[in-house]
Amino acid sequence: MKRKLRLSGLLFGAALLAATSCGQLKVPGASSTTASAPASDDPREALKKAFTAQLAARSYRARLEYTVGGVGTHNDLEFVAPDRYHVTVVGPATMGQEMIIIGNDKFARIAGRPWAKTDMNVAAGTMATTLGDLTDQFHQEDVSQKMTKYDAVQFSGSEILEGQPVVVYQFNLKSKKGPIPGKIWISTADNLPRKIVHEASSQTANSKMKITTTYYDYNTNFNISPPI
Repeated sequence: MKRKLRLSGLLFGAALLAATSCGQLKVPGASSTTASAPASDDPREALKKAFTAQLAARSYRARLEYTVGGVGTHNDLEFVAPDRYHVTVVGPATMGQEMIIIGNDKFARIAGRPWAKTDMNVAAGTMATTLGDLTDQFHQEDVSQKMTKYDAVQFSGSEILEGQPVVVYQFNLKSKKGPIPGKIWISTADNLPRKIVHEASSQTANSKMKITTTYYDYNTNFNISPPI
C-alpha cells in the first residue's frame, strides 16, 4: 500500500518567497567585479527576455540561500523540461527534506528515510503544498503575467560574474506587504539569469531575510527519475 508523507514546509516556504557557495559545491555567482557591458534601452524588456530565455532552457540547476532565525539554510533545485524537479533542503534544522516531482507524481523523504509517494492536495503548510508553488516561481510559462509582479525595473550596472559579463537590473517585487527590493544579474552572452537577490519576510520569525538564488548548469545533460 502506498504511503502518503506529510512534511513541514516552513523552510521551503521561506525560500520560495524568491547564492554564494556553501560546503564543497562551487556555485556560479559567488563573486563579481565591475565591468563594461551593454545594457538594454528598455529594462523591463531585458527582464522579460531573460525570463523567456530561461523558460526555453531544457534544464538547469539553482541554489536558494537564506537565513531563518539566524540559521543559514539553502535549497538545491534541479529542473529538467518539461516537468521534472528535484529539491533538497540543506541545513541544521531541515531534517534532510527532499522531494522529486515528475509531472503529476510527487515523491518525498525526510531524514534519510525511504522515499514515499505524496500528494500536493494536502493541508496548507506541508512541504508538498509549498512545492506546488515552486513550479510557478521557477518555470512560470506566462512570462507576461510574471512581469506584472515586477515594478520600477532600472539598469544598475555591468559586472563580471564568475568570469561572465553580466548586466544588473534592480526592481521592486510586488507583494501584499509592500514592494520588495531586488536585483537580477543577466548574462550578456545568452540573456539567461545568473543570480537574483531580494528580501523577504520570514514565515518563522518576525524579521527580514535576504534570499539569493543562483542559476547554473543551463542546458546540461542530467536526468531526474522516480525514486521508487
